[in-house]
Amino acid sequence: MRFLNIFFIVAFAGMASAQDAAQLQAAKGFVDSAGQQAVLDKMLSVERVLSQTGLTPDKIPDGKEPVIREIIAEELGQIRPALEKEMSETAAEVYTAEEIAALTAFYNSDAGASAVAKTELFQTLTLRSFGPTFREARQRMAERLQAELAN
Repeated sequence: MRFLNIFFIVAFAGMASAQDAAQLQAAKGFVDSAGQQAVLDKMLSVERVLSQTGLTPDKIPDGKEPVIREIIAEELGQIRPALEKEMSETAAEVYTAEEIAALTAFYNSDAGASAVAKTELFQTLTLRSFGPTFREARQRMAERLQAELAN
């Protein structure tokens, strides 16, 4: 009887491991999809880092911009594989196999590529119009929380 218990534990563990490997491979396919790669390209772009750090051309000393761009590109290039690996592992953990397949199909489609290309504009326009409302709500919330905590 003990042998059978051990056999079933080992057999099910092997099946789960194979299932996990298949899930991880599917998730890697999702991360490797054209749409997700476009997202990563934007997220890890030299221009984005320059913008986020406030390194506008007028703030970079003459002749230094090529070197600054090269440093940023090298650093981003070094972290991208680790980010993709983390994304694959997280996707395998969060999404079902069916969801990963649907996401991969969408991101590899023309509609998915188009949607990804428009995402930044969509977010910018939404935040531009809704930003003031959100900031006001955040201010009211902070005031109310502060008052509540003071009592």
